[in-house]
Amino acid sequence: MKKNIFPILLGAALLCSCTSKMSYIDDSISGLALNLSTDNSYREVKGGADDGQLQKDLNELLVNIEPISLDDPTSIQDPIRKTYGSLDAVIKLVPGKYNIKVESQNTLPVAIDQPIYGASAQFEVKKGAATPLNLICTVQNVKISFVLEKSFTDEMKDYSVTVLSGDIENPNGIIETLVLSKEDLDAGKSAFVTVNPFSVTVKAFRKLDVANNKEIQQIYSVTSGIAAADWHEFTISATGTGTMSSIIDIDYTYNKKSKQIQIEGLSEEPVGADKIAPVLKAQSLANNATDVNINQKKITLTFESSISLAADQAISLKKDNNENVAVSASVNGKVLSVEFGTLEESTHYTLSVPAASVLNKNGDISMENSVSIAFTTGENKVEPILVTCPGIDEPLSYSEGNTVPMVMTVSAVNGIKNLEITIPSDALVGMLSDVGQTPNVDLCNMDAGQEEFWGGLFGITSSDVIGKSEFTLDVTGFTSLIPKANNVMNFKVTDNNGNFKEVSIKINVN
Repeated sequence: MKKNIFPILLGAALLCSCTSKMSYIDDSISGLALNLSTDNSYREVKGGADDGQLQKDLNELLVNIEPISLDDPTSIQDPIRKTYGSLDAVIKLVPGKYNIKVESQNTLPVAIDQPIYGASAQFEVKKGAATPLNLICTVQNVKISFVLEKSFTDEMKDYSVTVLSGDIENPNGIIETLVLSKEDLDAGKSAFVTVNPFSVTVKAFRKLDVANNKEIQQIYSVTSGIAAADWHEFTISATGTGTMSSIIDIDYTYNKKSKQIQIEGLSEEPVGADKIAPVLKAQSLANNATDVNINQKKITLTFESSISLAADQAISLKKDNNENVAVSASVNGKVLSVEFGTLEESTHYTLSVPAASVLNKNGDISMENSVSIAFTTGENKVEPILVTCPGIDEPLSYSEGNTVPMVMTVSAVNGIKNLEITIPSDALVGMLSDVGQTPNVDLCNMDAGQEEFWGGLFGITSSDVIGKSEFTLDVTGFTSLIPKANNVMNFKVTDNNGNFKEVSIKINVN
């Protein structure tokens, strides 16, 4: 998730030496009276106080002191490199000017419960005096913590979180990996990473998914605006067994700024889907549709789980006079496609899908109810490009957070050259900006970042779209993410002959 943070840089606080604060001791002794402390502070999450972050033992911090210049050029002063706990109350030093650097020892780029502290300053030692120096060691790395909601721990039998830190957007970049186990997460352990882009992958197995033991995942990335002392918190929840939307939810908070953003996990079959009848979720053509273009050569039915066709399936398309139209039926995962040739104009047709024709994935349980879709074609209109989708003619309205069927079909007899999406709505633009995306994309020519986001969201690659004469885009998974507002998504389809068609989909989320 890309974000903009204007961090407050916490500098080291140094009380410089002056005559009134010098402790005069023996004329032959000069040195430094060092006092270290730490603010132990990561910028707060949701305005709450620090959670009692593990106190780093100041005595273990490494102190490096090196001379800049000595008052007597003939004097010799070796650098000092010792832990704070091993230093004397007054560190004996030859009069002169010095640099001091304090840092945590033996740190890793990514680790569990490993805050890193540091401070630096310059100071001057006068002959016969102990110069007092108070240094506040500030946080140098980033804290990532996790809150597991009861809905998640009740639903999942095992889970882990993998944190990647480094050049995560470069396939050949240097990346550090840290895995927090179920035990780590249950104990409230946090990850600490250097100031780099990072991603969080939640992996889990459902308690009730005994038969398949299928792993489900959710990935979330933060790629910009990261600063030392940032505190990122991920609240993880899950929907119940068999629910197809928002498999794993992540509520992401950084510092005092909360982003109520929920993103679906990877597509998952409902637990026990191989033991239940197929349930229709969406269809590309509404029942009793009129003025249907005669060049529409496919109708799709989308089910809630993967399906198969019966060997003796009897799917048919008929005119009112009971004349059969030749059809071919095929299945791809959860989608049944029925294809046919050019239709006659101003003719009434009925597509019939008998219940016994559609089976579950294992092929042993049939659909409970038959499906019938009646429609009437319009006059012959030569349209090189056809686009159908809910929300084009009438706004698609639903409540925020819900998932509603939304399948777009595109027909382009000359092949699709560009399928461009442009989003003008402020609420959607803001949501996309939060995940590092611009409000426009050409699904035929996606770059790596776009293919990761849009391709992952819709389950496609550019090669699935470009050059195709028929294309189905299932936008259903995106509907639960759309913010509360009257939203608009503009689509422009261009074919290889330069013809184009523009449609606007209106989505009113209340």
